[in-house]
Amino acid sequence: MNKKGISQQLGFLLILILSGFYSVKAQIDPLTNNDKTQLIRKIVKIHLPKISSEMPKDTVERPTYVLAENISIDRLPQIKGIKFVLVSRNEIEEMKNKEVQYYGFSKFEMSGKRIYVKFSWTSIKPETIHSQTTTYQCQKFFDKWKVKKVYFSVSTFPLENN
Repeated sequence: MNKKGISQQLGFLLILILSGFYSVKAQIDPLTNNDKTQLIRKIVKIHLPKISSEMPKDTVERPTYVLAENISIDRLPQIKGIKFVLVSRNEIEEMKNKEVQYYGFSKFEMSGKRIYVKFSWTSIKPETIHSQTTTYQCQKFFDKWKVKKVYFSVSTFPLENN
């Protein structure tokens, strides 16, 4: 093949790549389990002062409930004085006649080079549900994750008596 033919083929390939018709490695590799663990631990540590402030000072360890959706216990950090306990929605429903507080993570959503995840805190009292949700934008720079708060919302709802 002559130089002109090779040039045309390379030009055509370049057009395909630039137009998106040719599959090129995505902008970000899919999240690994290690990536998810690092992000979850970073986010929990951001909220650690709030989690710690809810702990009574007279107890050594009190359960801190985490909704068992989109997470496994081994992804949570081990923190002295805090015992994370995964709970299902059914278990929370059973506890709602008392006062219960729990944390939760949404699914990780990819958008270009960024990952978005929501971290929520919910307090259920016999008469109300109060929830705070923080959305985090996560991006990897030189093999280190940077986590940035991009949105925060607060909701309170009356709870109907059964």
